[in-house]
Parts: sequence; C-alpha cells; structure tokens
Amino acid sequence: MKIPNRLAWVPMVAVTAVLLSILVFLYAKTQSFDESDHFEDIAVLRHLKQLDAQWELDVLKSRIGINAHYDALADHQGEMIRLIEQLESGARTRKNEAFVIPEDKLTALHRAIEDKAVLIEQFKSNNSVLRNSLAFLPTAAEDVQQSLGPGRGAAQPALRQLSASVNQLLLTSMLYSQSPTGDKGAEIQAELNRLGSGPHLAPDIGDRLGIFRAHIQTILRGQQAVNDLLAGIAAVPTGKLLDETSHAFTVEQQHAGVEGARYHRYLMIFSVVLVALLLYAAVDLLRSHSTIQRVNQELQGANETLEQRVQERTIALHASETQLHQITDTVPALIAYIDAGQRFRFHNLAYEERFGLRHDQIHGKTMREMMDSDLYEKERHKIEEALSGYAAQYDRVQETADGQVRDYVMQYFPRYGEGDDEGKVLGFYSLGTDVTALKRVDRMKSEFVSTVSHELRTPLTSIRGSLGLIVGGVAGELPPMAKNLVGIATSNCERLIRLINDILDSEKIESGKMRFDLQIVELQPLLAQVLTANEGFAGQHNVKLALEAQADAVKVNIDSDRLTQVVTNLLSNAVKFAPAESCVRVRLLCSNKRVRVEVADSGPGIPEEFRKRIFQKFSQADTSDTRQKGGTGLGLNISRAIVERMDGSMGFTTQTGVGTVFYFELPEAVAPPVQEASVDENRPRDGTPPRPLILVCEDDPDIARLINLMLEKGGFDSDMVYRASQAMEQVVRRPYAAMTVDLGLPDQDGISLIRSLRHEDRTRELPIVVVSANAEAGELQFNNQPLAVSTWLEKPIDENLLILSLQRAIANMAEGRPRILHVEDDLDIQRIAATIAQDFATFEFASSLQEAREQLGKHHYDLVLLDLTLKDGSGWELLGTIEALNPAPPVVVFSASDVAGPESQRVEAVLMKSHTSNDQLLHTLQRVLDESLWGTVHPPLAMDPPPSRLTGV
Repeated sequence: MKIPNRLAWVPMVAVTAVLLSILVFLYAKTQSFDESDHFEDIAVLRHLKQLDAQWELDVLKSRIGINAHYDALADHQGEMIRLIEQLESGARTRKNEAFVIPEDKLTALHRAIEDKAVLIEQFKSNNSVLRNSLAFLPTAAEDVQQSLGPGRGAAQPALRQLSASVNQLLLTSMLYSQSPTGDKGAEIQAELNRLGSGPHLAPDIGDRLGIFRAHIQTILRGQQAVNDLLAGIAAVPTGKLLDETSHAFTVEQQHAGVEGARYHRYLMIFSVVLVALLLYAAVDLLRSHSTIQRVNQELQGANETLEQRVQERTIALHASETQLHQITDTVPALIAYIDAGQRFRFHNLAYEERFGLRHDQIHGKTMREMMDSDLYEKERHKIEEALSGYAAQYDRVQETADGQVRDYVMQYFPRYGEGDDEGKVLGFYSLGTDVTALKRVDRMKSEFVSTVSHELRTPLTSIRGSLGLIVGGVAGELPPMAKNLVGIATSNCERLIRLINDILDSEKIESGKMRFDLQIVELQPLLAQVLTANEGFAGQHNVKLALEAQADAVKVNIDSDRLTQVVTNLLSNAVKFAPAESCVRVRLLCSNKRVRVEVADSGPGIPEEFRKRIFQKFSQADTSDTRQKGGTGLGLNISRAIVERMDGSMGFTTQTGVGTVFYFELPEAVAPPVQEASVDENRPRDGTPPRPLILVCEDDPDIARLINLMLEKGGFDSDMVYRASQAMEQVVRRPYAAMTVDLGLPDQDGISLIRSLRHEDRTRELPIVVVSANAEAGELQFNNQPLAVSTWLEKPIDENLLILSLQRAIANMAEGRPRILHVEDDLDIQRIAATIAQDFATFEFASSLQEAREQLGKHHYDLVLLDLTLKDGSGWELLGTIEALNPAPPVVVFSASDVAGPESQRVEAVLMKSHTSNDQLLHTLQRVLDESLWGTVHPPLAMDPPPSRLTGV
C-alpha cells in the first residue's frame, strides 16, 4: 500500500503559519489603535480647562472679596496636578504613540500650573492682609472721629479739618481698593502726609490716628502687590498650553485613525485568504478521509505485529539476561555494577559465595556498608577515580566467609550515559579477579629464581674457579688424560652457567628487573675486544673472525657488558652454523645518526618455517643438524630485549644455502670529553724482607724436625713446640713471620688454637698454614667459619708446596700489600678468591655481618669484597658501617644475586659470580685499588689496561 506523501502538506502548513502570524500581528496593531484611551485623555484635558477657568474666577472673587476663604484655590491646584499625572501615567503605559499626549507638552503644562500655584499662594498671602486692612479701616476711622468728639470739633477748627480729612481718606481708600490707579494712590499718600504734619494732638487722638494711617499705608502697599500678582497669574499660559496640547493630541489621533483603518483593511484581506486556505484544507482532508481510514487500519495491524515482536524480543531479552546471569554466576571472579551513589545494582553469585551473604544483603547496599571502614577509606580514591571517568586498577587482600585470605586484582570501568546523559558517568563496573594461585606461583617462581641464583650459582662459581686454577697449573702439571677430563668438566661447567644465566636473564626481562648501566662508549674497540675474547671459541670450530669497521670513532650510549653479551651471542650462533675454514664477519656501519652492527656467516641459512619465531623463547630450528649445535633457545630473545632497552632494534636477513646476517641498530651518541687521571709509574717498590722466623706447632717431634729441615732448606728459621699451650706462650716471646699448625694436638685441637690466636692482637694477623693428616676434614667442618688460614696442607707433606704456601702467606703480610676484607659465607669462594689474588693482596675473611663489623672496627682495610647474601642479613646493611669509616675503603660487590637501583651507585664495581672469570675478578680488584686512596701511595697493581666496569646480568 502506498501511503500519501506527508511532505505535500508542508507548504500548506507553512503558508497557514505565515498567514496566522500576519493576522496576529495585524490584530495586535489594530488593538493598539483603540480610541477609548484617546477620548479619556480628551475628557481629562477638557476638565483641566474647566478647572483652570474656575481657578482664575476664584482668584478674581478673592480679589474683590467675594470669597472669604482660599481653600477652593488649593483644591483646584491639587486636582489639576493629579489629572496631569494621570495623563503622564497613561502616556508611559500605552503602546501606540499616536494616542499619547506629547511628553514635552505635559511637562510644560505641569510646570505652568506649578508656577501659577506659586503666584496664587503669594496672592493669597498679600490679599488676606489687604482684605484685613480694608475691613478694619472704617472701624479705625470711627475711632478717630469719636476721639475728636463734638465739643472738640466745634471748639477747634483744626480738629474739624482733621475729621474731614479722615473721612476723605476713608472714602478715597475704599475707592482705591475697587479701582486702583496711580493718581488715587498719590492723592491718598499726599493726604496722609498732611495728616502727619498737622498740629500737635492729644495722645489718645494721636494713637488712633496712627492706627488709621497704618491701615491706609497697608492698603496702598498691598493693593499694588495684589495687582502685580494678578497680572502675573493672568500671564501664566495655562489656558494656551491646554489648547495647544489638545490640538496636537487631536491631530495625532486623526493620523492614528487613518493608520488604524489601513490595518483593519489588511486584517480583513488576510482573514479572507486564511479562510479560503482553511476551506481548501478542509476539502482536501475530506477527500483523504478514506485514505486515512485505510492507513489507520494498516497501522493498527502493524501495531499488533509490533506488539507481538516486542513481546518476543522481551522474552528473548529476559532469556539473554538469564543467560548473562548464569554466565557471570559461573565466572569465578567478583563482577558487579555500582551506580553513581556507590550502591550495588548488580552482582554475580561469586560475591554471595565468597562473603557468605544473601542477594538482598548486597543489592542496594553502599560500598561503605559492604566494606570495612579502613578498607573503604584505603580504596576511596580509586572509587572516586572511577566515578570521575577513569579506569582504575589495584590489588586487594580480603578475607572470605570461610576465613581464607585471598588476593584480588580489582578493576573499575566507568559507565557513561546516552542521550541526555551523554558524557555523564552513571556508575562503574567492578571486576575482581582472584589471583591467589597466581601469587602463589609467582612466589614459587621467585623462590626458584632465588634458589637458582644462589644455591646453583655459588657452587658453580666455586667449581669453575677451581677448574680454572687447576687448568692454570696451581695443582701442578696434569697428566694428559686428567687434563682432558678437566677440560671436559670446564666446558660443561661453562655451558651450565650459561644455561642458568639465560634462564635468569629471561626472567629479569619479563619482570622488568634487568639493570642497565648506560655510558657513552666508542663501539669499535668494544667490538674488537669481544672478537678477541671469542677467538678461542671460533678456533675450536675452525672458523675465523674479522672486524670490518667502515665508520671510525662511532660512539653509542650503551651498557658495555650487556652489549658484549649480545655480540657474544650473535658470534656464538654464527660460529656454530658457519662451515669450517669460513670467516664470520662483523661489520660496523653508521648512517643518518644510526649505528648498525652486522654479524654475517656463510652457513646454511634459517629455514623458512622457523623465521617467524626465531626471536621467541626456547626457539630452535627443529633439524638434526641444528639441534646438535646445542644452546637453550633463549639467546636471541634476550639479545633483542637488551638492544631494545638501549633504544635499538634487531633483525636479520637470510638466504638458504648462502648465509645469514644478524644485525642491530643503535642511535649514535656524542661523548663528553674524558679527563684521564695521571699515575706516577716511578714510585719505588719495597725491598725483599729478611729471613723469616717460623713457629712449628706439631705434636709429633719427628714430623716437627722434618718440617724444620724443610723450612731451613727453603730459607726460613724455625722454632718447634708440641702443645697448644706452648705455642700461645712462644708467640708472646718472639715475633714470628708465620706459623704451621697441626690440628691434632694433645691439649687442644688446632682449630681452637687458631681461634685463640686470632683473638689476640699480637697474632690476629699472623699467617697460619695448617699441616695435618685431617686438614680436609677440618676445612669442611669449619666451612662457614673463616679462620684466616693461608693454606690447608694434607700429610704427607709436599716440601715444595709447604715452602710456596709459607712464602705466599708471608708475602701477603709484607708491607705495601693491600689488605682486603672478603665478606663471604662460602669457604670455597673465600679460598678461590684469595688464591686468585694471592700474588698482590692479603685476604682476611668474615662470614657474617657481625664478624665483618667487628673486624672493620678493629682494623683498617684497603678494599672490601662483599657478598650480598649472608646468613644474618643482606650485605647492603654493611655499607653504612663502611661509609662511616675514615677513610672508607672502596667496595666491590661479588655476589650470586643481581643488583638494581641506587645501591649500585654506592659501590665501585658489581660482579656476579656466574658471569665473572678469574681474570675479570683479578683485574677489577687491581683497578679499584689503583683508583682508591691506597693506589695514590703505592705502585699500580694492574699491569694491563683494566677492563670496563663489570656488572652482573
């Protein structure tokens, strides 16, 4: 069905609206020409004219004395003022200016009436005085006549003449008051003057004559003033102004009438047009009636269909809501919706189960009611943050209904309104994820990492150090078979250490705990150093290494040790996959302030299916050829993470059968100028000490004599004692350079003797070499109790080893050798470190923080080698004690655990046991001593340029 186009009515509606607007306007204009106000104003003006005429008439009546009272004069003035104010008020309220009396006319009229009123007030005052004198003048004349008397007048002609003058003045004054002229006034004044110059009169006649004269003088003055005021009142143009105002108002009304008639004609014309339009619309509506009914029936049918669909949608929505409740109820997370008033409007079943509450105990409750007050105040800022329109997340520890303490990660997501509430936060959704199990796993992971870091790294460090010393010939020349076995053990030890380091590095990268010591470094020497360090490994695979530096003096802001790790890993991979007799090339390029390092091999290339995941953890090409190359599959993942942390990037290009190029790019840096410290290389060294005296403490006289002979042959003098008590007495009598001790003494075991010696100031630093059949057992028994024993020798005695041990022990105590306090609870690490540095330094040991503090308080040390993991606390706790010393010795951290944060800036170097070779430890100790206060007064220990600062990974 085709529904009539509703747009066809739009023009008609618009025209109708316009016509209605015009009609309303015209009607309003015609109403504004209402003449009723005009006629009312005309009546007011006429009344004003009548009042003005009556006012002037009353003035004249008062002039001639007809009006004895002046109230009528005041009444006329008040009434006229009221009428003028009425006209002014009407002028302000009327819309049509055509029916408004001009404001200037009303103002002039108002001012004229006020002026006239002022004159009338003055007239009233003067006229009242005049009327009073006129009224009393006959009485005053009669009094004068009576005072003259008949007898006096007849006897004295002068008095008769006075009586005639009085009568004449009375008559003339009364006539003057009715018709005042200048001649009459002069005549009266002349007569008054004659009266005043007459004969001397009796006192009673003189007084009465004076009163009579005063009244006549008042009449002369008052009449003139009244005449002037009447002239002024007559001059006020109130009548003229009223006529002009009435005329102007009438002219304006005539013009307004013409204008109103014109608007009436317009109103009639547009009314006819509107009626015609409405008739047309009515006819059109009648013709459309059937169509409207048909459309109405169809709409009714559509409405029924719509109601059916709405009902179906409602059922579906209810089902969906039920399903949503079921889904959220099965989710083991706390899900809720909180409105802007912080009240719960929705929550899932987990809330009720975790907190042991019913639905009605949660729904509609505020968050303050549901939480403990302390917990609410703690989380209040997060709630307010969500209600401000920002997502919030935080950790919460909360006790459940069954008493369990659970860890939750709470997340708040704001909900915004729509329509009129658009942009307004109506509430927020709350999601609480139970991470108790994840926290437990994370703690287990941390414990595992700690175990790997300390319990595996520490013994592996001892094993590697011991194997390195054996390979270096400390234990003498090895048979070929033993040398081969030691080589295998060393290789596998290094492999195990690399595996552990890769696992720990990967964990640090994930947790963001990997520490970087960024410095501006020239890259070419660093690459050359790495290639030199890896030449041995390359030689094992019959592969050569070559450095091609196309850019000289390129500097980058890097952690040297981390970048060394990256390049070493790339070289290791390239060497393993490069064919024999080939060359792995390292290229250094620089372009557009970007430094690029490429490691290229001519190996088989990377398989296509492996390229996408080559940088993933534990990724290895799954072929027999590549699997036999070994490795953990973590190297490339760690390397790329390290490069990215230094603002770089890593990638590769490969071609099957041709080779692979791994590369990384770093931003070029400009290094500030470096000031090199000067070292005096011509400082004199101390000479050889004199023939030393050795105390031999041995319970067997024959073995004591044998040791005595060996020592004499080796250039030593010796004294022999057979008991511990004898040894304690003897060390007091003579100064000994060193001492040998048997552990099996008759009165006291050798370990107790050594402890006693170490408690005495005289023998605290005496070098001691243990020579005993159970030296190894004693060493193991006191593994965690460092006794500052130089060497542990087993019987039977090796003469050369005995002489060498004593020489080393005495040399370590000689003047000019630095004293190093090694704070370490692992005896193997103590022995290995002391052995590595035995040619240039004297080591003393402390296995706990307490022992270290005691020794630092009693002795001066040139350097402290510090382990961080001790049995009674962290090594960091010792830094305060060390820094309080004057002078404070430098500190080198040598530990299995990593170092991060500002603590690393408080020490001179940080070495990790699993990452530090014997040479690196040796060079680091020599470098730090040379740079310390000890190095300013002694010859340098480091004969070769020391390596860059070492930092464990």
